Amino acid sequence: MQQPFSFYVVFNPLLNGENQSYKTQAHEFFHKLRDNLNAGDPAKSHFYWGKLKMSKHESPLEYERFKKALEFNQQRGYHTHLFISDFHHFWVAKVESVHQEVYDKENTLPFYDGKDVEIWFKVTDMDLVSSEYVETGYYLEQLFARNEFINQEIDSINPYLSGLRYPLIVQDRLNEHYFMHSLESQKPRALSMNPLIESPKESGKVANNVQTYVLPPAIYGKLSEWVKKKLIAIEMEIYKNDNSREDLNRNIVQSYGEILEGVLNDTFIKYLREEVVAEIYLDEKGSILREMAPGAKLIRNTDVVVPLADILNVLNNPAWLKSCNLDFVFQGKASFFKFCRTELMELMAEKDYFKLCEQQSPEQKEAMMMRNIILGVGCKGVINSMICLFHDDEFMDSYFRKVA
Repeated sequence: MQQPFSFYVVFNPLLNGENQSYKTQAHEFFHKLRDNLNAGDPAKSHFYWGKLKMSKHESPLEYERFKKALEFNQQRGYHTHLFISDFHHFWVAKVESVHQEVYDKENTLPFYDGKDVEIWFKVTDMDLVSSEYVETGYYLEQLFARNEFINQEIDSINPYLSGLRYPLIVQDRLNEHYFMHSLESQKPRALSMNPLIESPKESGKVANNVQTYVLPPAIYGKLSEWVKKKLIAIEMEIYKNDNSREDLNRNIVQSYGEILEGVLNDTFIKYLREEVVAEIYLDEKGSILREMAPGAKLIRNTDVVVPLADILNVLNNPAWLKSCNLDFVFQGKASFFKFCRTELMELMAEKDYFKLCEQQSPEQKEAMMMRNIILGVGCKGVINSMICLFHDDEFMDSYFRKVA
C-alpha cells in the first residue's frame, strides 16, 4: 500500500517577534484556529497557513504538484498532513485544500499582510506533537522524499540540509494517523487539551522523568504519538498530586487502559493488518468478528482502533478466530505472542481490570498498582516488555533485555 503524501514547511520563530502574545507564529496560528473552531461557524471552520516567497531569485513554486499530491490522498481516503517546524517544535495540521489565492483573509494571520504568499494551505485541525529538540529531531528524521513530486531524493529531514525548496512534498516512515481519534470523538484535536501547549514546562519535566526512570528513550520513541500524548496527560494529572479530585483514580484506570489498548493496536493489531493474509473482519465499531458478516470490513482495509476487550478476548482464546491459526501466524513474533498470551492475560485477570473500570471511585492503591505495572514503576512493566519483544530485532542489547 503506497503511503500518503504530506507537506513540510519550516518557519523562523523570530519573524513573529512583533506579536509578544504568542511564543511563535505557529502558536498564534494554532490559537486563532482553535478560536475559529470554538465559534462553531462553518465559515470559520478553517485557517490558512501561507508559505512566503523568500526571494525573487527563488525558482517558481510548482503549484500543480501540491494539488495532485492532495488529490492522490483524497482519492484513497487519506488525510493530508502539513508538518510545521522550527526544529524546536513539531506541529501537524490537517489540510483540506491548497490555494494560490484566498479571499477570506480574516482567516489568516495579520503576519501575512502585504507579503508575497506563493501557496496557502487550508487547515481544519492542528496540534503540537513535540516541543523538545531531541524528540522533534526524531520526528523530522522520519520524513523522507522519494516521489514523483520532488526532483531530488531526501533520506531524512534534519536542520543541516541545505538548498531545499520549501514547502516539500514528503512521506512519513511512521505513517501516523494523527487525526483518526478526532474522527471517533467527533471533535477536532485542536479543541482537546494538550499539555505541550497548555503547560509546556511541566509536561517537559514529566516526559523527561518518564524517559529517565521507566521507559528508555529508545522504547519511548517506539510509542505512537497518540499513546505518548495520553501518557503525558495522565502523568501530568498524577504529577499535580491533587488527591482531592474524586475522579483522579478513575481517570488513572481508564487512561492506562486506553494506553494499553493503543500499544496493543500498534503491535498486535498492526501485525495482523500488515503481515497476515487471512481474512480477518471488523464491524463498524472496530470489534473483531469471528467470521464474515454483513457490513464487515477486512482488518487490513481499515485503520479503526480495535477495542481492548476484543483484543484480550482473541488473546485469551486464539481458536475463537476461525480464519487463521494465531500460533502459526505469530511464529516470527513468538516471544511477543507468548508474553501477551500468558503474562499480560494473567495480569488482566489478577487485577480484574474491567471490574475496576466499572467502579465509580476505585481505591488509589488499586489504580496506582495498575498504572505502575503497565508503565513499569518498580517493575519491568507491560509497555517495556511488549515494545521490546515486538521489536526484538532492534533491542538485542542486554541493557534493553534487562529493562524488558
